[in-house]
Amino acid sequence: MDQKTVTKRLGQIDGLVLSNPWFGVGGLERVYLAITSVKTNACIVAAKNFHDATSFKFYFGEHKPFPRVFDIDLFVDGESPYVHMCMNAALRNYFVNNEYKMAIHVTNHWGLFFEDPSKCQRKLVYFQPGVWEMEQVAKNDVLRRLYRDALQESEVLANSTFMKDFLKERFGCDAKVLYPCTDTLFFSNQDMNNAKEYDVMIFSRLNAGKQFTAAIDLFAEIAKKRPATRFLIAGAIRREDISFLDELKAIAARRGLTNSITFVPNPSLQDLKGLYARSRLLAFLPKNEPLGLVPVEAMVAGVPVVAFKSGGAAETVIHGKTGMLCTGEADIVDAITGLLDEPDKIRDMRGKVSIVSEKFSEHAFLENLLRIIEK
Repeated sequence: MDQKTVTKRLGQIDGLVLSNPWFGVGGLERVYLAITSVKTNACIVAAKNFHDATSFKFYFGEHKPFPRVFDIDLFVDGESPYVHMCMNAALRNYFVNNEYKMAIHVTNHWGLFFEDPSKCQRKLVYFQPGVWEMEQVAKNDVLRRLYRDALQESEVLANSTFMKDFLKERFGCDAKVLYPCTDTLFFSNQDMNNAKEYDVMIFSRLNAGKQFTAAIDLFAEIAKKRPATRFLIAGAIRREDISFLDELKAIAARRGLTNSITFVPNPSLQDLKGLYARSRLLAFLPKNEPLGLVPVEAMVAGVPVVAFKSGGAAETVIHGKTGMLCTGEADIVDAITGLLDEPDKIRDMRGKVSIVSEKFSEHAFLENLLRIIEK
């Protein structure tokens, strides 16, 4: 289905409501922006919007239109047990303030328990929480039953086969797989022959839950084998994470890596594109991540990925073609040092960009979403 047809059919859907407690900078925001970029009357309902025009362009690029956001400006931390209540309050306010007919409400697990009013014909639950979060739910009998019952009554879309299997195993839920998307046109539009300042990079939010300490340990092992290896640690950072960045720098110093690691906190989208262009490899170290769009963006930008063979990475990284999938930390070290010693193999992997970009493009996502909606 060509792009014009997909855009036209999506435009013919009455109302489309997209809900998430926060309009921030994660993978779900990128999915929602793909929808609102072609369906301008779609609205993102949030308990809190973190963006003005300046910050939006910083994180999503000058080329993306700012979407319609219905924001009740009620912030609650993600660890709070009241997130569902805040999400439901935002949705109640939206539906009260908008009387027109709405065809579809797309939400994530935070909106799972909201009872859509009768004027909204259909709800799709795009399920993509952290596995660690669902593991905690699975350990609590009351929460597990609540999720199981709500999921059984919902039309559920999983962001990977890994998440689909997890939902079936833990909650008895049958879900359809709908891979998310990222801005593949933006990341692939660059010169892959740029000079490489960094041998290995990692990118994520700079906080303690994202395996940065483990990354420095791995970097130290790589440096033992290849002393001149240059590393890059980049990531989005919030005020509460500043002390963690100082802690990482201290750990790097104790490991003798002060001159080997470059820290780049809070790069813009344009900056990130440049960092990919100047890096040889990306190390992706989370285990059992439901999908992980960072490896996708890196591969599209021509950066092979070395990751654990677990979670969504096993569905995004094609072993031996766009990167390497490993079974343990020692395997990660060997894979990285082996690739750095074979630059021809890295160049060959860069040539496989289209395999990834076609699967995770905005067009592929919208086409697959439309097929689900029209069934």
